[in-house]
Amino acid sequence: MMNGDRKEGICRLNVDGNGCDYLRILSDLETKLRNNTNPKEKIELALQGALMFYGADRAYVIEVDDELGIGVNTYECCAPGIAPEIDNLQFMPFEMFPRWLCSLKSDTPIIITDLEQIKTEFLEEYRYLEKRSVNSLLAVPFQKRLNAGFLGVDNPKRNVEDPGFLRLVILCIVVELNEILLQEWRERRYASIKQPTIIQANLFGKLEIISSTDVLKDDSFTNESGYVLLTFLLLNRKREHPLRLLTDVIWESTDMGNPYNSIKNVVYRLRKTLACIGLRDLIQASHGTFTLNPNYTIFTDVERFDDACKRIDNSSDPAILQALYESIIGLYRGSLLPRYDFYHWLMPKTLYYQNKFLHYMKRYLSMLYREKNYLRVQELSMDLLSIDMYESEVHYYLIKAMLMSGSKTLSQIYFRQAEPYLTDEHMQEVKTLFTSCRT
Repeated sequence: MMNGDRKEGICRLNVDGNGCDYLRILSDLETKLRNNTNPKEKIELALQGALMFYGADRAYVIEVDDELGIGVNTYECCAPGIAPEIDNLQFMPFEMFPRWLCSLKSDTPIIITDLEQIKTEFLEEYRYLEKRSVNSLLAVPFQKRLNAGFLGVDNPKRNVEDPGFLRLVILCIVVELNEILLQEWRERRYASIKQPTIIQANLFGKLEIISSTDVLKDDSFTNESGYVLLTFLLLNRKREHPLRLLTDVIWESTDMGNPYNSIKNVVYRLRKTLACIGLRDLIQASHGTFTLNPNYTIFTDVERFDDACKRIDNSSDPAILQALYESIIGLYRGSLLPRYDFYHWLMPKTLYYQNKFLHYMKRYLSMLYREKNYLRVQELSMDLLSIDMYESEVHYYLIKAMLMSGSKTLSQIYFRQAEPYLTDEHMQEVKTLFTSCRT
């Protein structure tokens, strides 16, 4: 089924259930597309063709939202008796699917002939697909002008390892996706989250709350107390907090005579701000305190950051590691809520995530250096030093990358400037490296 309401009388491909004749399907598809001017109907017709050619359960389009780093199932066509999955696939964090990111960058297909074969190496992906009754899969990436993503089929029974037909169908689908995007740019700007109960909250660098209708940026929150309450609940939403703790978080050492009424006034003003993007009921009263409404599914960049770090610890494939490291860089857009990082409850979290980011980035620098990607080492090192100038290991890799990329004089000049920040061990190693280069 396509996303949205189906229109009556939509044209169908004239292919019976047993037909998989390549030329016949293409010919019938071309005939139907030629006289159709509706972009969404043309996409569905193309998906029907893929469904028939591969004898699959589902054919679908997964679009990639680079800004949010997620995949979104935007179009789907199902065989008779197969339940649609489109409503369940509206937020697919790509740090869960690092090899799909690699596939997108290298323009290579994803082919799974037997799901059990990926269980050991890609357990999270295995669980995700198994939950949706996917036993085999074929998907090809696309990156054209305004769109990027995948065209795929689940449980193909024919031509399982032949992506050729999908490659052909993509040419049609991308044209229509671009047409839709141009027609509905403002509406689709945040269409990556289609379900009204799904929210993306970004807390690194600045606060952003993204709903199904719009985005609420940091400067939209003009009331400090409401900002602090919301961000505390977002960062600590997996448990309820006593009312007294919430008052201490908002007003710190100030004694509030009637804490419930005080916070109720804060919530009232906060709800007026959240109402601008249709989230007035996000904060609710519960058991004598205030919590986030459990009817909403909330994804935060902080949790996705933690998840990507765990995946790095459990992976050894260089391409997947690089995709995960780069996803961390995309998520960590700055320190945690710098607008109010002086609050006592926030300071430890801010320092924790800054140190965690630097820890994983130093591991990434080591990997990049081993792979002789000296330019990326220099770029990343300079970015990291803008966060913490006292990181000896970052200076160390920057000097080595300068030297190994041929900038010997520049590396020596920078070494003299960076000496105050280098540990004795790093200083000695750099001196040894300079000596070996002279000989």
